[in-house]
Amino acid sequence: MLLPLFPLLAVGPWLVARSIEPVYGRITLVLGYVFACFYSALDILAGIAAGALKYDRQGGLGTVFGYASDLGQIGSIAFIGATAAAAGCLLRVAGPWVLPGAAVALVGAYGFMQNHVYPPWGVLSMLAIAVGWAWMLRASGRVPGARAPSRS
Repeated sequence: MLLPLFPLLAVGPWLVARSIEPVYGRITLVLGYVFACFYSALDILAGIAAGALKYDRQGGLGTVFGYASDLGQIGSIAFIGATAAAAGCLLRVAGPWVLPGAAVALVGAYGFMQNHVYPPWGVLSMLAIAVGWAWMLRASGRVPGARAPSRS
């Protein structure tokens, strides 16, 4: 059910970075693409294929999970990189006001790599990603109705 939604995590960093700096926009686009491909591969192998093997009660489950984990690791590292690049763009625009949000989003992205969405840590990781991005966007004044912090 969530399979089509996970690749959309890469859209946030790309939208932010491209609105600030075209070069970082391209970097986050490539990293987001890597995340979307490799993390989707993890979900397809570990979720769909491994589930089918387990249902069929055949061997090979460990092999499928091993490959899936390797692919998911590549995707997750790309997502962390895209988050860091976009946070760096916001830091250039809004200054240190975005640092707490960047830290929370990066911790969430790392937690997502470690725990996927499995309770409790995976769920908390997804929440941290959302809170971190909300903080950064609010601090940078890029949320409708938000005010940018004074730099005086």
